[in-house]
Order: sequence, then structure tokens, then C-alpha cells
Amino acid sequence: MPDAATHSAITRAALQLQPFDPGDNSRLIDDYSSWPDLYFSKRRAEIMPYMFFLDGIQFHYPPDTPYTELYRYWDMDENSNFHRSRPAVNENFRHVSAGFRFYLNHILEHFARHEMEEGKKYLGCLIHMLQDSTFGLHALEGAGGSDAFVLDRLTGTEPAPSTILTRLRFRDDFAVPDYQPRPLGDSAEETVMRLYAEYCRVSADSRQCVFRYVMNTLENRTEMNFAEEQRMFGNAVKLTADTIWTVYRIARGETGPVRPCRLEDLEPYQFPFGGFGGYRFRSFLRNKAVDREGKPLPLQLDCGQYEHGLSFGTHLEGALLYSVAPDVFSRFTCRIGLHAAFPAAGKVQLTWIDHGRETESFTLDPDCRSRAVDLPDPGGEFGLKFRSGPACGVLVLADPLLHPGN
Repeated sequence: MPDAATHSAITRAALQLQPFDPGDNSRLIDDYSSWPDLYFSKRRAEIMPYMFFLDGIQFHYPPDTPYTELYRYWDMDENSNFHRSRPAVNENFRHVSAGFRFYLNHILEHFARHEMEEGKKYLGCLIHMLQDSTFGLHALEGAGGSDAFVLDRLTGTEPAPSTILTRLRFRDDFAVPDYQPRPLGDSAEETVMRLYAEYCRVSADSRQCVFRYVMNTLENRTEMNFAEEQRMFGNAVKLTADTIWTVYRIARGETGPVRPCRLEDLEPYQFPFGGFGGYRFRSFLRNKAVDREGKPLPLQLDCGQYEHGLSFGTHLEGALLYSVAPDVFSRFTCRIGLHAAFPAAGKVQLTWIDHGRETESFTLDPDCRSRAVDLPDPGGEFGLKFRSGPACGVLVLADPLLHPGN
């Protein structure tokens, strides 16, 4: 839960890393980057037009992503077939992606009209949320998280973990990371897609820092806490720097050819959970698989071994769904199959989804353990759904690649 001085320090450091002269950003550093926290102050009328709400929820306090919808709620039909009793809705994705879209569109519209100061007001609100999510108490929340007081309930200690974490502030001995900002997209929609993936990845890393920071404090290892603080600060600075560079780069017309995108680098808004062997209590894994004991395995299909991809267990019914920026990529290719290290027990029925529509269905079984996939014009709701018997094997998406368009 960064205070105003911490938001300012993160923003200042991110601007120092930019590969161009960003000019005078004193208001962005010292004022706009703290605006969401001032919404209930005497400045509410001034700040209100720049706040994004969805369903009454302020953008910088987005809902969490609980796993309960993925493993808990099942029913059975008259033929004894299990199915999910209610649809899984990722409220974090719904709120955060809508907020990203709102802020990015406003920033780019104002920057395009050279209304830089107005655009920076929206930019300050956007990076405030990213900084909250990656430095301190609020890293416990959001994508893959819980509420801010979950550690209080788990430990029952005094001081409470939430109290410990509210003490986190910028320190003068924090080092600005040696980092070159990366562009996250060449349009607002592509940036929403890639920024959501980075937000999830970085906040998850900071969440682990938060947990270690609390445990170090409770177990009298406070000398180890600076490393966790520095890592969170670096996470927040780099994500802020990427966001600033992206919007300036688009506004300046410095976009380049569309880059290919590996599916494992994106974040699905719906994903499988549970299944065969070491996946009983796991979701999907990136660039590796695990055996029954949870030990790492390479991504191995009947036709070879792969360096890049995803693996997950099959169990009754599941989905791996993404929101892919439309009109950006020309093709999607991969090879999908049952991991060669495990027996193929039964059948797995798969359906590919593209632009929210079913485009291709097929079955994997002992006689057909893998097959190639080549889909044109991927975009919108994109991914796959599957049905199988209980724990039928481990699915591998090998080299899943979104190819750049023309």
C-alpha cells in the first residue's frame, strides 16, 4: 500500500529509465500518480472525471481471482456425466481489462492531440493501480490473490501481517533497476492484452515477496527483508516504465512490425484446474510438465520434445481461454497432444474457440495422441475447451504461437 511519496519515487524512477527525454513530468510524479487515493478528499470533484468504475468498483481496487469456480462446483446429468454447475467468471480480468482499455484510450487520444498534461492525468491513475498491485499490501489481492487480510487469519499473530505491511515505504537506499523499458503493444487493444499478462506475472512475484517479508518479520529475520523490498520496488518501477514507454511510443508513431506472441506469455482469463497425477492440485504450467510426484518433466509428445508451451491435467471438463487482440495476428499454430510420459487412458474431446465461436473439434486417444493446429485470423475469445473422463492424462500445447499479421 504505497503512500504518496512511494508512488512519486516509483514514477520518478520509471521516467529516468525512458529511452527518450520525457520532458517536465513534475505533476505526474508529485500529483497525478496519487490521484486514486485522493478520490474521497476535498479534490473529489477535480479527480472524479478520471476515475474508472465498473459495477460500483473503483479501478485501483479490482476484484480477486479465486479458484473456487474451477474446482468446487459440479453436478451430474441423467447419464452420470459430470459437468460444471455454473460458469466460471474471472472478475479480475473483466474489471482490469476494462480499466486498462479506458485509460489507454484516453491517454492515447489526448497525446495524439498534443494535450500532454491531460493525458498524463489518466496515465497517473493507470500507473497508480499498477504500483499498488506490485508494491506492498495490495499485492496480496488481485489476479490469483485473496483479500488484504488473509495472512492475518492464517497466522493470528501480533502484530498482524496487515499492520506489518502497511509500514512498507520507499527507502532512500533503494536502487533504480538497470532496465530498458519494453513496448507492450502497438495499439490500445494489443497493449491491454500484453499489459494484463505482465500485471498478473509481476503482481504474483510481488505477492511472494510480501509473504516472505511477513514471515521474516514474524520469525525475527528482518535483516533479510531489504531484498524483498528492493525486488518489489524494482517490479513496480519496471512495470511502470514499460507502460509509460508503450503509450509514448504509440503516440509518437514509433511502432514497428507486429511481434509474434507465444501463448504461454499471455494470461488466460479461464484456465483448467486439477486432473491427472501431479496436476491434481495444480492449474496449467508454462514451458514444463510434472510427473506424478510433481517433479519437472520436459514437454514431450509422441512426435518430439518442445521447449515452449503449456501443460495441464485433464479432468472431466475444462477450458483454457484468452482474450486476444483482434486484427493483430494472422495465424495461430501449435501441436496439441497427450504427454508421452503418461498412458493415454480414454478419450479427450477438444474444441477450439476463435472469436467466441467453435471452429474445430477433435478427439485425442491412444490411437491419435497428438495433432497439429493451424487457425487463421485468431482474435477475441480464443482458446480451447475439453471434456474427458476423470484424470485421462496430461495435455500439452507445444509451441503455441500467434503469428504477426501483415
